[in-house]
Amino acid sequence: MNSISRISPSNKLRVPFVIFSIILIIGIVGLISIEFNKKTSIYNQDNLWRKSNNDFHLSYPSELNQSNIIKREHYSGEVKYSFISSIMDSGLPSNVAHQLINVTLGKLDHFDQRNDNATFLVQTKSNSYDNKSRLEAFLYKTSSYSFYIFNSETNELFNQHGRSLVKNEFLVNPTQDHFRISSQFSHNRLHPITQRYSPHNGTDYATPIGSKIVSVGNGEVVSSRFNRLAGNYIVIKHSDSKVSRYLHLSESFVSKGGYVTSGEVIGLSGNSGRTTGPHLHFELIVDGRPINFEEYINNQERYEEFANDYSDEAVQTYHDLKQALL
Repeated sequence: MNSISRISPSNKLRVPFVIFSIILIIGIVGLISIEFNKKTSIYNQDNLWRKSNNDFHLSYPSELNQSNIIKREHYSGEVKYSFISSIMDSGLPSNVAHQLINVTLGKLDHFDQRNDNATFLVQTKSNSYDNKSRLEAFLYKTSSYSFYIFNSETNELFNQHGRSLVKNEFLVNPTQDHFRISSQFSHNRLHPITQRYSPHNGTDYATPIGSKIVSVGNGEVVSSRFNRLAGNYIVIKHSDSKVSRYLHLSESFVSKGGYVTSGEVIGLSGNSGRTTGPHLHFELIVDGRPINFEEYINNQERYEEFANDYSDEAVQTYHDLKQALL
């Protein structure tokens, strides 16, 4: 009897299984080898191997990682009618325009037709992963004023000096537009009417009558009334220890007990009460004591070292956009 006839029935069943297993293993190893060689040839043909500290590392090209392909676009224009209409006319994507309007609320007049030769430049950022644009930077310039913001990946806002804006408790101005300071905080100022030296417990802004006045922070309106010296005035309580006051208004848009948000227009500047001319007298009171608002804001905005690179990137982007607007 030959050797095959001597195999038992149980062993006859094992032979095909063993042969099949061997073929399957050989096939899997072959596929792995082919795939490995394929990938190696792709990476090597682009010279992607880099030597560092006597070790070799594989760096992937951006084409192989689509989410890392960054695209930046720019939209510019002049403010011919109003800020919002000019932004929309620039072709800026609607979602980015909405972002821009939100972050500039209380800092720029969105509707005023007096533009003072204003120009702007918006930088958007997107990637190939979702192809959605987002606001990255914005520069607004007039003949006498400029405003800039940089919006990081974490939606933290920075100014042209690399200082974080979201860390500030209050806005830097109680006015929607930028106005010069006509009289600073002083412990001993010569009063222009009484001609006597006395404390000037606030900051005066040279605002034309009808200029929009905004709340410097979130808070509750504790007073909105008229006084023969302060004129039409508003008092807002921001916390247990901080209160802001807005004097000599021509009109108030808020009432006692109402709640206001940072940047909300609360009234219009005027010349009411005892004054020598139109202006806004603004006071910040902390723990029952008037303090120098300009000094307080400067301390709040002092330059800080950040744990990320956004500060440096904000400064560099500012210079790039400024150069582009020249």
